[in-house]
Amino acid sequence: MEPSDESILGLLATDLNKHYALLWQKYVEGLYGYVFRNVQSTYDAEDIMQDIALRTYNALSGYSPEKIRTMAPWLRPWLFKVAKSAFLTYIDKHKRSHAMPLSVAEDAFLDE
Repeated sequence: MEPSDESILGLLATDLNKHYALLWQKYVEGLYGYVFRNVQSTYDAEDIMQDIALRTYNALSGYSPEKIRTMAPWLRPWLFKVAKSAFLTYIDKHKRSHAMPLSVAEDAFLDE
């Protein structure tokens, strides 16, 4: 039986390092499916998933134990919001890394 969000959050509130894997195991499949549907690349989806894991862990590490315990009603939406943000960051970086500076494009055109 899968642990409830409440029980996972209770454990995270006591020891994030020890119990983070429980949260990740519960949601990794759904998050990966969401990301993969958007990028259509296993490599890119795995890259984004790493970013999501880091973002969620870092955010949780900054929350008080009391706040972590009360996250159950909005845990899943929060995780998918983090996933969307990581995806949009990836898209923004991906576009910039593949963009050709105008001066280079102009030089190529003039050389023809």
